[in-house]
Amino acid sequence: MSLLRLYHYLNTEVADPRTNHWAIVSSPVPITIVSIVYLYVVLKWGPNYMKDKPAYNFRTFIMFYNIFQIAINTWAVYSLVEAGWFRDHVFTCKPADYSVNPQNTKFSNITWYILCLKLIDYVETILFVFRKKQRQVTFLHLYHHISTAYFFWIFLKYYCSAIPIIVLGVNCAVHVIMYTYYLLASFQSTQRISNFIKPSITIIQMVQFWFLIIHLSMAYSPSCPGAEVMSTMAIVDLLINFILFWNFYKKNYPKKKKVN
Repeated sequence: MSLLRLYHYLNTEVADPRTNHWAIVSSPVPITIVSIVYLYVVLKWGPNYMKDKPAYNFRTFIMFYNIFQIAINTWAVYSLVEAGWFRDHVFTCKPADYSVNPQNTKFSNITWYILCLKLIDYVETILFVFRKKQRQVTFLHLYHHISTAYFFWIFLKYYCSAIPIIVLGVNCAVHVIMYTYYLLASFQSTQRISNFIKPSITIIQMVQFWFLIIHLSMAYSPSCPGAEVMSTMAIVDLLINFILFWNFYKKNYPKKKKVN
């Protein structure tokens, strides 16, 4: 099989016909270009540009950015619940359903907006660079953002039903908590409280990974055919994320030694 033939097979023949013609989804080129430019800006161009310049503040922009993230992620969770996500998918695993019906259409539309949101998340790293917080541009940070965006793209292109919907809902719910913390941390009056709960944010993210791993494992049940490959890829990604977050947690929040 030639590379061109393989590309056509992967990009068209096995793709979800309901979403394969959509913007961003129809080809891997847009998300790949955005991700490459993102890496170039935060790893090379941005640090070089800021080398002899004072750090930007962006305080007001960051406040509104956090509010935007809270609002959009809350909307996403609410929309998924309203479309039947919690009722029909949280505690069950159903076979892939490529039929065109109101629920599937809602799930697909919501997923597209969430995919766009995952690309907007790249802004967070760019702000680190322009605020001269380059030490926060870690492999964990970059891998988490890029892998999440790509997996949401894969979900929407190939398998926008059943199991992946859980990943979307849980991820957005965790981001509501996370960006609420970021918003609180930006105010001087709440910094003591936000510093106290800071380790809990990482714990919540790690719990999220294991919840999703356990749920995705349902794909190996005989009653849930068609999702094995997708779920295996997602589980591997979640395990990598967990290891990275666990190492971050151990490094930044070491246990206090008991004094005899």
